[in-house]
Amino acid sequence: RIAAAEAEGRGAASGRRPRLGLAAGYEYDRPNRLILPPEDRWNDTWDLSLNLSFRLLDGGRTAALVSQSGERAAALRWQLQDLDRRIRVEVLSRVADLETAVQGVSVAEANLQAAQENLRITRDRYHAGVIPSSELLDGETALLRSGLDRTESLAALQLARARLDRAL
Repeated sequence: RIAAAEAEGRGAASGRRPRLGLAAGYEYDRPNRLILPPEDRWNDTWDLSLNLSFRLLDGGRTAALVSQSGERAAALRWQLQDLDRRIRVEVLSRVADLETAVQGVSVAEANLQAAQENLRITRDRYHAGVIPSSELLDGETALLRSGLDRTESLAALQLARARLDRAL
């Protein structure tokens, strides 16, 4: 589109220059209308013409067309730069999201290990009769919650990868 707008501007600018045209023709007719008086026989004629024309005043039409094409090309260049910037920001944002998701998985893994260890200790204490069963249930609930958090963080990681692939 940019190249087309620039070419349109060059085409409009050509209206400022003189135009030179060349035309040639050959005619073989019976009767040949170019021969006077008309005769009832086959005659051939040819012609050659050279035409030179230029505009003295066009009311600023050519300048307006050139300016309009230049402005359209500039607007298209700006749109292209804006698109490049938006894509760059999108990719950087998706990379940051991916890094955050990777860190989230690490944290979820650590929380899951901590919950497993906490449940092991809580079971030992429950079997020893030191704590009530409600604390054992709390430990099991914390382990389930940690497992769910890990699953959610793994899903978030896959989504972040997919979004980065899409942005790229």
